[in-house]
Amino acid sequence: MTRVFIGFNGFAGWNFDDGSDTPDATGSSIAASYVTMEGNGCMEQYPIMNAAFPALACWDSNSGGFGDSWSGQDTELDSFTCDHCKQLYNTKDGFIGPHTKVAYLKITDSESIGNMGQQWKWGATANSTTIFENNLTVGNCNRMSQQLPGAAQNFNRRTNLLGSGLSNFCRAAGDVFSFYSAPKSTVLFVSNTVVGYSATMFDFSCRPANSCGSAHYTFRNNIVLGFLDRKYNPAYSEVPGLFYFSDQSVNVSADHDVFYNLRSRPCPWFGRPDLICSDPEFVDEPPLKLTRESQLDNFNFRPSRNSPAARRGAPENGVTRDAFGTPRPNSPTIGAVEP
Repeated sequence: MTRVFIGFNGFAGWNFDDGSDTPDATGSSIAASYVTMEGNGCMEQYPIMNAAFPALACWDSNSGGFGDSWSGQDTELDSFTCDHCKQLYNTKDGFIGPHTKVAYLKITDSESIGNMGQQWKWGATANSTTIFENNLTVGNCNRMSQQLPGAAQNFNRRTNLLGSGLSNFCRAAGDVFSFYSAPKSTVLFVSNTVVGYSATMFDFSCRPANSCGSAHYTFRNNIVLGFLDRKYNPAYSEVPGLFYFSDQSVNVSADHDVFYNLRSRPCPWFGRPDLICSDPEFVDEPPLKLTRESQLDNFNFRPSRNSPAARRGAPENGVTRDAFGTPRPNSPTIGAVEP
């Protein structure tokens, strides 16, 4: 798939599930480049009157709908590559429910924003390789509870408007990332920027259970910034957790990262001087206590030139440009975007 738009389908964007978990053929793979999945779970207007978000009605799994953008099944893919992919404002998961198992997964220069379930979701086979590189993520799973810019109406079920069927915001606890690995696998997160207010940023699991002692997780050159959202968390009681270990056999190493406003207090935990626990100072960064869902709209992922992330990263083989195509210097900036 190259330069493809799949959007505003009433059930799902692309649904690979035949309902019976029929095994995929040997060699099955998906290669996606410049693919956008938007507004799935919503039915498109005809004629289109609201070009910015042309939805006539929206449903989720509480109202007889679904809403995954990519949707798979519990079978195995040999490979899935997604370059310059976007998953935006779908009424369930952004990528790829329900934990489709992939032997080689590489996601680069991609975005996932405003989906009502997990922004990123997948599974892995034994001896698998997962590379997540130069990607932009906003974990604002409650966003569609309020009206989107340019939309005809608020599709929140509480409005009692015809065509408003959404209520399952932040389903399955609303983790930003929820994925599992497997024995003898490698997982590399490098040069990404993740912001959001969900209860958990990264939820790690393993299949079979307690077998990931031989798997290797590495986080390098990432920015993870937590917010508090009044609508999602009325008491402003807890900032997001950084890592949640659904399986205690998972081990993570981290270096040259910026982790800020997160419940896990990673800097003393990892005990590394190259981990930074201070505000990354994005350009036009909103307040860390949000009062409106719209405050994370059109988030500016570019750190200011005086950001503690600027030129503090470690060189990484193959990562020569940022998410917007700007060349990386010898001492790259932490995160997906150079100042």
